[in-house]
Amino acid sequence: MGPHRPCPVCGERRARALHRRPGRRILRCACGLFVDPLPSEAEVAAREAAAFRGQLLAETRTMFDAYGRGYREDDPVVRAFARHLATLGRLAAGRRLLDVGVGTGLLVHLARQAGWDAAGVDICAEAAARAAREFGVAVAVGA
Repeated sequence: MGPHRPCPVCGERRARALHRRPGRRILRCACGLFVDPLPSEAEVAAREAAAFRGQLLAETRTMFDAYGRGYREDDPVVRAFARHLATLGRLAAGRRLLDVGVGTGLLVHLARQAGWDAAGVDICAEAAARAAREFGVAVAVGA
Protein backbone atom coordinates (compact mmCIF):
# COMPACT_ATOMS: atom_id res chain seq x y z
CA MET A 1 0.00 0.00 0.00
CA GLY A 2 1.11 3.52 -0.70
CA PRO A 3 0.94 6.60 1.48
CA HIS A 4 -1.94 6.75 3.93
CA ARG A 5 -4.49 9.48 4.41
CA PRO A 6 -4.08 11.90 7.33
CA CYS A 7 -5.75 11.12 10.65
CA PRO A 8 -9.40 12.18 10.38
CA VAL A 9 -9.30 13.67 13.91
CA CYS A 10 -5.99 15.54 14.24
CA GLY A 11 -4.73 15.64 10.64
CA GLU A 12 -1.43 13.93 11.51
CA ARG A 13 0.36 12.53 8.44
CA ARG A 14 3.17 10.71 10.26
CA ALA A 15 1.10 7.84 11.63
CA ARG A 16 2.70 4.41 11.84
CA ALA A 17 1.10 1.15 10.82
CA LEU A 18 0.24 -1.17 13.72
CA HIS A 19 -1.62 -3.84 11.80
CA ARG A 20 -1.86 -4.64 8.10
CA ARG A 21 -4.55 -6.63 6.32
CA PRO A 22 -5.02 -7.04 2.60
CA GLY A 23 -6.31 -3.67 1.41
CA ARG A 24 -6.49 -2.11 4.90
CA ARG A 25 -4.30 -1.09 7.82
CA ILE A 26 -4.69 0.24 11.34
CA LEU A 27 -2.52 3.28 12.01
CA ARG A 28 -1.49 5.08 15.21
CA CYS A 29 -0.99 8.82 15.33
CA ALA A 30 -0.54 11.27 18.20
CA CYS A 31 -4.25 11.24 19.11
CA GLY A 32 -5.13 7.57 18.71
CA LEU A 33 -5.92 4.93 16.09
CA PHE A 34 -7.56 5.05 12.70
CA VAL A 35 -8.24 2.74 9.78
CA ASP A 36 -6.99 3.44 6.26
CA PRO A 37 -8.75 3.31 3.95
CA LEU A 38 -12.09 3.62 5.69
CA PRO A 39 -14.45 0.79 4.80
CA SER A 40 -17.71 1.69 3.11
CA GLU A 41 -20.98 1.50 5.00
CA ALA A 42 -21.83 -1.68 3.05
CA GLU A 43 -18.46 -3.27 3.97
CA VAL A 44 -18.98 -2.53 7.67
CA ALA A 45 -22.52 -3.92 7.61
CA ALA A 46 -21.37 -7.09 5.81
CA ARG A 47 -18.52 -7.68 8.28
CA GLU A 48 -20.77 -7.15 11.27
CA ALA A 49 -23.37 -9.51 9.82
CA ALA A 50 -20.66 -12.17 9.30
CA ALA A 51 -19.60 -11.77 12.93
CA PHE A 52 -23.15 -12.27 14.17
CA ARG A 53 -23.52 -15.37 12.03
CA GLY A 54 -20.34 -16.78 13.59
CA GLN A 55 -18.33 -16.55 10.40
CA LEU A 56 -15.37 -14.69 11.89
CA LEU A 57 -12.75 -15.54 14.46
CA ALA A 58 -13.49 -18.01 17.24
CA GLU A 59 -12.76 -15.34 19.87
CA THR A 60 -15.45 -13.15 18.30
CA ARG A 61 -17.96 -15.97 18.74
CA THR A 62 -16.76 -16.48 22.32
CA MET A 63 -17.17 -12.78 23.07
CA PHE A 64 -20.72 -12.72 21.72
CA ASP A 65 -21.56 -15.75 23.86
CA ALA A 66 -20.00 -14.20 26.99
CA TYR A 67 -21.99 -10.96 26.70
CA GLY A 68 -25.40 -12.35 25.90
CA ARG A 69 -28.21 -13.26 28.28
CA GLY A 70 -25.92 -15.52 30.33
CA TYR A 71 -23.32 -12.82 31.10
CA ARG A 72 -21.50 -12.98 34.45
CA GLU A 73 -21.77 -10.05 36.88
CA ASP A 74 -18.10 -10.51 37.85
CA ASP A 75 -16.85 -10.31 34.24
CA PRO A 76 -14.34 -7.43 33.84
CA VAL A 77 -16.26 -5.94 30.89
CA VAL A 78 -19.56 -6.05 32.78
CA ARG A 79 -17.91 -4.43 35.82
CA ALA A 80 -16.37 -1.75 33.56
CA PHE A 81 -19.76 -1.00 31.98
CA ALA A 82 -21.23 -0.57 35.47
CA ARG A 83 -18.37 1.78 36.49
CA HIS A 84 -18.79 3.84 33.32
CA LEU A 85 -22.53 4.14 33.88
CA ALA A 86 -21.92 5.30 37.45
CA THR A 87 -19.39 7.89 36.24
CA LEU A 88 -21.74 9.13 33.52
CA GLY A 89 -24.52 9.35 36.11
CA ARG A 90 -22.38 11.71 38.19
CA LEU A 91 -21.31 13.83 35.20
CA ALA A 92 -24.47 14.06 33.09
CA ALA A 93 -27.54 16.09 33.92
CA GLY A 94 -29.94 13.42 32.67
CA ARG A 95 -29.88 9.66 32.60
CA ARG A 96 -30.30 9.10 28.86
CA LEU A 97 -27.90 6.90 26.92
CA LEU A 98 -27.52 6.06 23.24
CA ASP A 99 -25.28 3.08 22.55
CA VAL A 100 -23.91 3.33 19.01
CA GLY A 101 -22.81 -0.11 17.84
CA VAL A 102 -24.68 -2.23 20.38
CA GLY A 103 -23.05 -5.63 19.90
CA THR A 104 -25.22 -7.98 21.96
CA GLY A 105 -27.19 -5.14 23.62
CA LEU A 106 -25.56 -5.70 27.02
CA LEU A 107 -24.71 -2.05 27.73
CA VAL A 108 -28.27 -0.92 26.92
CA HIS A 109 -29.59 -3.71 29.15
CA LEU A 110 -27.30 -2.79 32.06
CA ALA A 111 -28.14 0.89 31.67
CA ARG A 112 -31.87 0.16 31.80
CA GLN A 113 -31.38 -2.00 34.89
CA ALA A 114 -29.60 0.96 36.50
CA GLY A 115 -32.54 3.27 35.77
CA TRP A 116 -31.34 4.88 32.55
CA ASP A 117 -33.52 5.71 29.56
CA ALA A 118 -31.27 3.75 27.17
CA ALA A 119 -31.55 2.97 23.47
CA GLY A 120 -29.29 1.62 20.78
CA VAL A 121 -28.47 2.01 17.11
CA ASP A 122 -26.38 -0.30 14.95
CA ILE A 123 -25.47 -0.56 11.29
CA CYS A 124 -26.06 -4.31 11.46
CA ALA A 125 -29.56 -5.80 11.43
CA GLU A 126 -28.19 -8.97 13.07
CA ALA A 127 -26.96 -6.90 16.05
CA ALA A 128 -30.40 -5.36 16.47
CA ALA A 129 -32.03 -8.79 16.31
CA ARG A 130 -29.55 -10.22 18.82
CA ALA A 131 -30.15 -7.35 21.27
CA ALA A 132 -33.90 -7.94 21.03
CA ARG A 133 -33.51 -11.69 21.46
CA GLU A 134 -31.00 -11.55 24.34
CA PHE A 135 -32.31 -8.61 26.35
CA GLY A 136 -35.60 -7.38 24.86
CA VAL A 137 -33.80 -4.24 23.70
CA ALA A 138 -35.16 -2.43 20.63
CA VAL A 139 -32.31 -1.17 18.46
CA ALA A 140 -32.66 1.10 15.45
CA VAL A 141 -30.81 -0.06 12.34
CA GLY A 142 -28.99 2.48 10.21
CA ALA A 143 -25.87 4.54 9.76
